[in-house]
Amino acid sequence: MKVSNMLGNNGSRIKNQFIILGDDNSVSFQSYNTVIARKYPGGRIVLDSQWDNSVTTAKYRNIFLMESTAETKDKVKSGKYEIADLNNRADPDTLYYVFVRDWYKENPEYPNGLEPCAGKEEIIAQDISEDEARKIAREYNRTHNPGRLSRKAEFSEI
Repeated sequence: MKVSNMLGNNGSRIKNQFIILGDDNSVSFQSYNTVIARKYPGGRIVLDSQWDNSVTTAKYRNIFLMESTAETKDKVKSGKYEIADLNNRADPDTLYYVFVRDWYKENPEYPNGLEPCAGKEEIIAQDISEDEARKIAREYNRTHNPGRLSRKAEFSEI
């Protein structure tokens, strides 16, 4: 799996908006900690059940899908796009862990000397619900300066 920030028109990294290349060669768009859309080889597209909840996310989702929200809605309605829970919200018994990591590493050969790189996970909480994990990650990110290497808290299913 490879994760990188989306890039703006001027080539700068867009904060909290990510493109993820999966081990299965799928390409996903993630906004903050939520996977919004996934493209599979062969053209299959799956949207998360919460795909249309935010104006900011919609802006970058539209860029990822190369279409307007109206076009996306039409494709959902026609069945061309599938809707699924891409973020494992369905099982209340699923346990999560919260971790922090850097999103860049120093490399003088990259612009600004920073190479996109998902760093090693350092666990700060585990065996908790998704809601608890989300709250802990948000609180950490609200109260900690991410610094030059963009150190942030995230959470994942155990």
